[in-house]
Amino acid sequence: MFNIKYIIFGIKIKKNMFLKTSLILTKVVLIITIAIALVLITGIIYWHISPNSYDLVELTHQFKAEYGIGDIQVHLNAPSTRVDKVFISELNAGTMYWLFFRAMFFIGINLLILLKIVGILRSIRTIRTFYDTNIRNLKSIGFYAAIAAVMSSFNFGLWRSEWQVNFTIPWAVIMVSVIAFVLAEVFTEGKQLLEDKNMII
Repeated sequence: MFNIKYIIFGIKIKKNMFLKTSLILTKVVLIITIAIALVLITGIIYWHISPNSYDLVELTHQFKAEYGIGDIQVHLNAPSTRVDKVFISELNAGTMYWLFFRAMFFIGINLLILLKIVGILRSIRTIRTFYDTNIRNLKSIGFYAAIAAVMSSFNFGLWRSEWQVNFTIPWAVIMVSVIAFVLAEVFTEGKQLLEDKNMII
């Protein structure tokens, strides 16, 4: 009996440590995401003041359709060739505003999903797993991911007087949405079973 209690106690400690660590990591990612948003806002403001300052900042994915804000590369010196390289200083205002909006959109989606995850982790720590709040949070994550999948499926921009248009099927984002909705149904079933158990007791 003593051994069983000791094992159960050890499992609870490991569970609490895992949840605490997960919560801390999620909050760290949340802070980093907010910091990236602030950097982008500062960047677009400075672009209005001095667009030529971005002459060595390259968009490496060239309007690729994907989830996220894409990648940039800062050259310390002028590259030997600028052929097939998209530099921010070469983009017109409309394309810059679109890329900025797209980046802020994905950052906003990330923030919303992270906040929902924080809520789920907190409720699990307080042993309130199969409750309506978590079900709503999971459905919200599924909904946000579905919207993100639509935005991830296309991208475009005007570069050197030519329109660059790309499409894709963001399977990973779609799967996140599906998994979130499936988990919401699992939690709904768990809530129903918990209610039935309480009624029997």
